[in-house]
Amino acid sequence: MTTFSMIKKEQQFHIYNSDGVKLAEVRKLHAEHYEKDHAFVYKSRNDDRFVHLGVKKGRLLFAQYLLQFDHESYLFQDHKAKTLLYYAVSGSIKGKPIYLEENWDGHIELKEDGDKVAILKPYLIRSGADIEILQEADNELYLPILTLFYFMYQIYKKESDFIDDLIEEVVDF
Repeated sequence: MTTFSMIKKEQQFHIYNSDGVKLAEVRKLHAEHYEKDHAFVYKSRNDDRFVHLGVKKGRLLFAQYLLQFDHESYLFQDHKAKTLLYYAVSGSIKGKPIYLEENWDGHIELKEDGDKVAILKPYLIRSGADIEILQEADNELYLPILTLFYFMYQIYKKESDFIDDLIEEVVDF
């Protein structure tokens, strides 16, 4: 297992390995095909690699996400039944099914072909998270994906909290 930390510093997040070496930075991305303030870019410090992820424009209730890396694009989407209860997203990368799902501890598990390969553990008090890549997984693939989906999860939490508040107000009315 390999462990990483994502820590907010000023207006961006920094990703560190377990030795404290800075590996990447994440910041907001402004691009026309994403919803405003709902897109982020992961920039690796080792190879100047960029990975983009954001909520596609034009959604009504359930989000579609556009992931771009290595000059390729991949679509992910909220799992329509489960997303009403907890965070659940599915898609595929290079023909492999990828699934991200919130567990009972509030962590996000990343599964490939049904096997858990990584887990994101958001901090409770401050912004950021710990990321664990399990088994012999591809860190260059899963670290940027899970790091960027942290931000999609935060968007989901804000929106679901807002909807919960609205429902509570209607019920109490």
